[in-house]
Amino acid sequence: MNLSVIIALVLSVAVPAFAQGQNRPNGSAQRDSDNVLSAMFPACTAFSDAMDDKSRDLVRDGKIGLKACQSRDYLECVKTDTQKIRCAVTTAPPAECLAQITAFVQGKICSA
Repeated sequence: MNLSVIIALVLSVAVPAFAQGQNRPNGSAQRDSDNVLSAMFPACTAFSDAMDDKSRDLVRDGKIGLKACQSRDYLECVKTDTQKIRCAVTTAPPAECLAQITAFVQGKICSA
């Protein structure tokens, strides 16, 4: 399976945290290591942190998020925002991160 497809599938789970930049109910900002991607795939924490940091920068600059969305289709905006975030992060995920994601997508976690 194409690794970019795998990453896209996994990021679709985590996109709301990236695209929205929302605070938690108690008012504290969500810390990078608290997101879904890091929880499911510990080897992806550094990459996830880089994505989260870039997401915050892009939201702050008005380049992504609900205010920047020009489409009536929310999912199209989420897709575009996720692509902008990924393209802005210049580092690649480590091999172990990709291995954890691949194991998840291929269902190898189901036999554990």
